[in-house]
Amino acid sequence: MEKLKDVWEYYPTYSVDRSGKRVLIIHAYASLKNLGKFNIQNEEQIKKLWISALSDVPSLDNKKAINDSLFEVRIEGGEVEVRVVIPQDYVK
Repeated sequence: MEKLKDVWEYYPTYSVDRSGKRVLIIHAYASLKNLGKFNIQNEEQIKKLWISALSDVPSLDNKKAINDSLFEVRIEGGEVEVRVVIPQDYVK
């Protein structure tokens, strides 16, 4: 998805949640100004963008993975930070 590749810097990490299960965490950063070029300006639009992008990932058990994932969006000082936490059970 071009909106992700051209605008976002992102990387995955793995961790363990409170229940002891492994989770995949996607950390992403972008400039709000750059997102504005795609008419993306608020938390809800950013979350929809990431849900759409993750829906296209073949290694995820898509619908259930997205429903059970945690999306955190923070906009501060012209910068956007997104954190997506996906239970490892849904990553093939």
